[in-house]
Amino acid sequence: MGDALFQHTRQHDKCAIVGTAHTWRDTPWDDPGLAIMELNDAACSLKFPRVDVHFEMHPLSGFVYWQPGGPRMSPDSLPPGRYLRPVGYLDWLKTQSQTIPVLLHDAPPEDWTNAEQYPLQAICERYRDILQIDPTWGKPYAASGPAWMMLYALAQGYTEIHIYGIHLATEREYQDQRPNFECLIGYAIAQGVKIVLPRGTPICKATSVYCYEPRVNQAEDGIRWRLERAETKRAQIAQEIMDRSWYESSRALRNDLVHWTAKQSDLKQQLGRVVFAGQIQRPEWRDAVRG
Repeated sequence: MGDALFQHTRQHDKCAIVGTAHTWRDTPWDDPGLAIMELNDAACSLKFPRVDVHFEMHPLSGFVYWQPGGPRMSPDSLPPGRYLRPVGYLDWLKTQSQTIPVLLHDAPPEDWTNAEQYPLQAICERYRDILQIDPTWGKPYAASGPAWMMLYALAQGYTEIHIYGIHLATEREYQDQRPNFECLIGYAIAQGVKIVLPRGTPICKATSVYCYEPRVNQAEDGIRWRLERAETKRAQIAQEIMDRSWYESSRALRNDLVHWTAKQSDLKQQLGRVVFAGQIQRPEWRDAVRG
C-alpha cells in the first residue's frame, strides 16, 4: 500500500481526520500513536495543538481572504471556484510545509519544502471500485475534502481512522457530501479498518430507526405540502394580476394575494419551529447542550 502515494507521511497505525465542527475538541491530541490530519484553515483558525499532515484540496489561486475578527462573507455569496481563507493563510501554509507534509490541489511552489500535489490519479485508479460504482458516469464519486482525506488514509494503510470535527451537517453538505463520506466509512469498515467517531457527531447516526420508530421530522411533511400549495397559489394570483388590463379591476385578486402571502409567512414560521424541534434531537445538538 502507498507505493507512490507519499507513503513516508505514515509513521503510525492510526490517524485522525480533523475538521472545524465542535467535536474537534474531542481529538486525543496527547496520543503519540495518532497521526493528526487536518484540512483547509482548521488548524490555522482554531490553533490546533499539533498537526502531522495538512490537506488543502482547493486551488491556491481561488482564495478570498477575510480578516479574523472582522466581517466575514457568507460562502453562499462567493462565485464558483472561490473559497474563504483568513488573511495570512498562504504564509502560514508555507511555514507548515517546512516541518510537516502538506498535500495540495496544485503543484507546490518550489520553496514549499514538504509540500506535494495530492496523488489524484493514483487514488482514483486504486479505488476505482468505490469511486466509479456506476461506470457510465465519468466522474469519481468523491464529494468533499474529507472524502479525499479518507481515501488517502486508506491508501496509506491505516488500520484505525478517527473522525473529529467533520459533521457535514449544513443543508448543502448534508445533501451533497455526507452520503459519499458515509459510503467511504462503510467501505473502510469492510476493508477491516476500525472507525472511531466522537459522541457528538451526526455522522453515521439517525434520529430514528426507520419503520420501527416514528420519524422525528415527520411533522414537517404536511407543513411542507401546504407551504408548497400556498406558494403555488400566490404565484398564480400574482401572474393573474400582471396579466390583467389596466382597466380591469384586480381588487379581489389583490385581497387573495394578501391572504396567501400571509398564509405563506405563517407556514414558514410553523416549519421553522418544527425543523428546530427536530434539530435539537440530533446527536450534535444534544451533546453540545450537555457540554
